[in-house]
Amino acid sequence: MSVAVASANAHASGPQPALRSRVPDVPPTEGVPAATSTAFNPVTATAEASSNPPSSDIPGTRTLLIEPRDPLLARDARPFSSEPGARAFTLPWPWPRTIAKTIRALIGSGAGTATTWTAERRRAMAAMAVHGPLMVAKERAGAPWEMYVPAPRDVVFHRDTESDGEPSKRLNTMILRPAWLQPNEGVTEPPAPSPASAGGRGAKAFGNVARDEFGRHAVIEVTADVKPDTDVPAWWRLDDARRWLAWPGEEDDARDHLPLSAESEQVKQGVRGLRGPLTDARMHVSIEPGTQTHVEGALFTTESLAFPGGYVQAEIDDQVQATHMAMLVRLVSAPAARLPEVAAFGGERRISRITDRSNGGELFPSWPEAGSPPAGWAHARGLRLQLVTPAIFQFGWLPAWLADGTIPGLGGTKLHLELVGVAMDRRQAVSGWFSTRRNTERDPRAPQPRFSTHEELNGGGPAATDYVVPSGSVYFFRLAAGSGPLTEEIWRRLWLAPVSDLEIARNQGFGLVLPGIWNTKTVENSADQVIQETTT
Repeated sequence: MSVAVASANAHASGPQPALRSRVPDVPPTEGVPAATSTAFNPVTATAEASSNPPSSDIPGTRTLLIEPRDPLLARDARPFSSEPGARAFTLPWPWPRTIAKTIRALIGSGAGTATTWTAERRRAMAAMAVHGPLMVAKERAGAPWEMYVPAPRDVVFHRDTESDGEPSKRLNTMILRPAWLQPNEGVTEPPAPSPASAGGRGAKAFGNVARDEFGRHAVIEVTADVKPDTDVPAWWRLDDARRWLAWPGEEDDARDHLPLSAESEQVKQGVRGLRGPLTDARMHVSIEPGTQTHVEGALFTTESLAFPGGYVQAEIDDQVQATHMAMLVRLVSAPAARLPEVAAFGGERRISRITDRSNGGELFPSWPEAGSPPAGWAHARGLRLQLVTPAIFQFGWLPAWLADGTIPGLGGTKLHLELVGVAMDRRQAVSGWFSTRRNTERDPRAPQPRFSTHEELNGGGPAATDYVVPSGSVYFFRLAAGSGPLTEEIWRRLWLAPVSDLEIARNQGFGLVLPGIWNTKTVENSADQVIQETTT
């Protein structure tokens, strides 16, 4: 673990709730539009033949609601085969790439009417950004949808142990913030990127990681040796996350800014939120192609994500956590092309319903608006960014754009940042499959095989494995000397904007963030204390 990075495993999944089958809402083939045209124009894109035109206040954007009817097979990057005893493990939430590539395939193929993919068609689809997927859920049919985001990793929930050995009903909190090392403390420094890597951008980015007067990096300060409570939700309401990010960390109680339930002597205090989709495990048997009979002993298991409101619904302690759960995505620079109302997502082509906002009615969830920045935004010296989708950076936890001192999309704002620390879980591996072969000439800025913006139109194969910073991770920046202030324009540009290094990753939805603030005086005071103790 690098010195600027801390791992807060405060949101580990608890025992999975039971699954209860129920009658599906939508037959697999219901509502599939008939094919009308094979023409593809990346500008007009068969607008006259479209049943789902763009539906956003911003021209060229579309908001889509994806409701999985069947359990969604979204495997992690671990190898899997139909060998006896093999198990395909599911992700807790689909990768942005999984959803982005499916949407591009559906639009680019004209809802299945196109038979070939030309270079022009591929370029048009690659230029279309797909932001998300974000979680939306509602308590009952007919209720409005609510937006949820991964729980932030800069707070750890834990419980004291009572005299009888039982955990306390009260839920305690430990806030994670960057701090300078004290004179009697030490930590293994992270290896700096090679000066030659990515044309020197790695070393330059590493140079913009804050150091104290003694040249040491900050660490995420763990103030108590506690065991994180595992019975906490993995997802917070967007409004609760926004309120938490607006709290800079002043002297008032942090509990007043967290989504905690009321304290009670009879019931455990908890955190308001959702666990997320349930895990649906199914056992399969390998079939011999020649005889169409089973292979002796060749049993294997697959895990899928079961979304309440589809084929199953969740029960937790006899209480339904959410009767409906779905994914919300936003298309930017999207052609007004047709989308089917029912399509296959993930492995084994499981069925999901797709609804465009123009056809969704009054209760259709809108893409969240930025609104006004929090109080103290204009005078804050510390910028906090929470990832709501995983991010891909060229140097692991270190963004390559830090070499420029500013975030992608914020050019011209005079904002110059230093990275102080990161509260995150362990890295995650993401891979995939390309319908076309990758070009051997990689992006010269990438130190290792990563995303490439070039593809050849012959053959195909597996994508290179990338390591992502998990969603929920929180980055702590401070304004560098000579930086311009945090303005309302910066707030709006950062709101749910992708901050991954390469454009191809940003266009696939990797690295969407929520902005917030934090009080950098805690770091400055720690540095002053180090100087005082050293001089005395």
